[in-house]
Amino acid sequence: MSIQTIKDNSQGMIAKIIVGLIVLTFALFGVDAIIGSSSNSQNAATVNGEDISEQDLLRASDFVKRQMLTEMGEKADPDLINDQQVRVRALDQLIEQQIMLQEAQAQDIHVDDERVNQSILSNKSFQVNGVFDRTTYEFSLRNAQMSPRDYNARLKRDILLQQPQLGLAVSAFTTPAELASLIRIDRQLRDFSYLVVSAQDLVADVVITEADVRSFYDNNQSDYMTEEQLNIEYLELKQADFTAGVDVDDAEVEQLFAQEIAALADQEERRASHILISTEDRSSEEAEALIAELQARLAAGEDFSTLAKAHSDDTSSAENGGDLGFFGKDAFVPAFDAALFALNKGQVSDVVDTEFGLHLIRLDEIRSPEAPVLANERDRLTDYLRFQKAEEEFVAAAEMLQNDSFSAGDLHEPAQNQDLTVQTSDYFSRSEGQGITANEKIRRIAFSDELLTEGNNSDLIELARDHVVVIRAKEHQPSKPRAYEDVSDAIRTELTIRAAQQNAQKLGEQILVEHREGKTLQQLSDDYGYTLQTHQQVGRLKASLDVEILGKVFMLAKPDEGETSSDSLITSEGDFVVLVLSGVTEGDTAVVSEQEMVVMKRYLAEQVAMQDLTETRNSLRESADIETF
Repeated sequence: MSIQTIKDNSQGMIAKIIVGLIVLTFALFGVDAIIGSSSNSQNAATVNGEDISEQDLLRASDFVKRQMLTEMGEKADPDLINDQQVRVRALDQLIEQQIMLQEAQAQDIHVDDERVNQSILSNKSFQVNGVFDRTTYEFSLRNAQMSPRDYNARLKRDILLQQPQLGLAVSAFTTPAELASLIRIDRQLRDFSYLVVSAQDLVADVVITEADVRSFYDNNQSDYMTEEQLNIEYLELKQADFTAGVDVDDAEVEQLFAQEIAALADQEERRASHILISTEDRSSEEAEALIAELQARLAAGEDFSTLAKAHSDDTSSAENGGDLGFFGKDAFVPAFDAALFALNKGQVSDVVDTEFGLHLIRLDEIRSPEAPVLANERDRLTDYLRFQKAEEEFVAAAEMLQNDSFSAGDLHEPAQNQDLTVQTSDYFSRSEGQGITANEKIRRIAFSDELLTEGNNSDLIELARDHVVVIRAKEHQPSKPRAYEDVSDAIRTELTIRAAQQNAQKLGEQILVEHREGKTLQQLSDDYGYTLQTHQQVGRLKASLDVEILGKVFMLAKPDEGETSSDSLITSEGDFVVLVLSGVTEGDTAVVSEQEMVVMKRYLAEQVAMQDLTETRNSLRESADIETF
């Protein structure tokens, strides 16, 4: 079963866990971990004698940190992340992956090249309009600083890693009894009635005196404090401010253009077709005989594409007549690349022997980038050079600002050294600001002890790649009690609502006691004037009913025959609800559709599989010999 098949056919929790593990492993294992041991002999841990290198841990920690920053969203700040916690988390993940890899090896699980190829072809990241695109594939790998050979090796390892977990997931099943039990609970119907004692209806009866308000204010002033306020002085550098003063001459533009033209020579792409005769399912002698026969048939004039469709063991390209698409140098194994780039257009290679088998390769097309014209590129190149020079000046100025402000007692001397203006912000709080103080990082540093208590200048603060500041606390306004006149109305409202809610609870508890002493809810409804709500055969997901009330109803114990169960609920609005459960009808498998049955079976199987996965991981980890350094 291919990875794409898993994606297509499994939409449940287990499938998501497996795919997630694959993605995580791709990110954590570096190229060195795939193609050989690291030159760094220092290890972070060993698992049953297998090393986890410090280099692997550094890569894993970097990935975990980037993942945490992504989760933070717009307020992402590396300074908020504890590096030691990141390291512990990353090492734990590496240890678990090493354990699962060893389990796959212990089960003698192997991954063939066909599965790897199919996984690449089905990866949507490498597709254009739903079809695998080799140019997109190669571009993606170049951006990741990875060769196709390294990527294939890593992918093969990752597929191997998840096989034991996949085996547990696909083998999980449920019994008819378990399914029937789920249906009885999930499709259960309940008969119930309730009265609501509304706190809002009792507000008019509440009397709060001025003395009540003043007393509450005096005893709870800490709840009515102004926010601590601060304003700052700051110096600001933006790369854009350096651009206007940058000069770029024609000689520099022409030199850069010449470099780009020279680089185009290394970007030649070749389109090839091949016929692969694998030695996996046949002997070397049989493979050599078959490919020799194909060479003879090609020499006799038979069509290469037709023979590839009929005989090539690379099924992913065979259906396209062996067409592999365009790719640059080092896209495949060295022997294949060397043979291809030695061919002329239309020429077929001699037999090429690789780890995958025997190949016949035909060069179909050569594509070289079109050389640009300087006149068309001058503005772009000029802007690029101006940007580069401005960036150099900006970086130098930022370093100078960092050094000057570190040793200065204020910001005026650093400002004079670079002809900058000391700016002053409006007052802001720890939670809110405007302009530069709208940035949470600025506010956090401004209110730090280093600035607020010790009176130091900040370190250089990077707001963006091209925008830095140094700040200094100027005037601090501590938090203080708000004036009584400003909060008395809010206090009066709060006390009124509290009293109304307390009265509703007292009255509701009295009604509940009377019910348990023998009165029906209908009698109590008549006595107290509250509307009786009665519902029959209600399921768990009745959309028209209040979710708090419905949730409480399904928590009540099933009453004995002819009896009722009662309880109460205080809602989030402070209302008091008296509930009486009069009947429970168990769910019936006969009224569940076949489609619903399939969904419920899948849900149960996923729960079983998740439990099995957890138990397997815990068992393997407990029995593993793990040593950390």
